[in-house]
Amino acid sequence: MGNVKKIGLITGVLLLFTGLLAGCKGSTAQKEPPVEDVPETDVPKTDIPTETPDEPLVVIPDEEVPVADVPKTGDDSGLWYVLLMASIAGLAVMGWLEIRDRKKTTVD
Repeated sequence: MGNVKKIGLITGVLLLFTGLLAGCKGSTAQKEPPVEDVPETDVPKTDIPTETPDEPLVVIPDEEVPVADVPKTGDDSGLWYVLLMASIAGLAVMGWLEIRDRKKTTVD
């Protein structure tokens, strides 16, 4: 096997391995949210003030909350799957070329 093919094979295996690892991290499976048990407690009881305040109550109007144009974020694991498929295709082509070269040398 030539040095170029060895380097190509090693590179392909590394790309395949990193693609598999990246594919494992980006799972799109829906997970159930964690459930927490919140104990019921009584409503705190206190005396309601009967006095009227010296100053009148001020009503603060609600305003619109400004929202920026932020791009949607999402799962980018599709990119890793494309890289994984490219790695597999590269390994398949290199394997096919190696088999073809072996057949040529045994026939000659």
